[in-house]
Amino acid sequence: MCVTIPKDVGVISLISVTVNGTDLFVSRGIQVFDAIRTGGEPVPSSVLPNLEVFKPWNGRLVAVAFDHTDDGILRLVLQGGEMISWH
Repeated sequence: MCVTIPKDVGVISLISVTVNGTDLFVSRGIQVFDAIRTGGEPVPSSVLPNLEVFKPWNGRLVAVAFDHTDDGILRLVLQGGEMISWH
């Protein structure tokens, strides 16, 4: 769908992600690290042992498999609809 936006109007593209059961609207392109911080955890790497990340695929949420000792998952770019939890 295309929409014409007047030149004097600004648009902020936000996506929805669920962090520990709370729906948050965040900027498109943020990483898991940022979503965890937005969800209230000041040290995102501290939740790695219990972290779960689910991404939408084919109409359902699918768990992302990753090494819980490696912080690489924190750099995963979110596209909207993800669920992140560590409790």
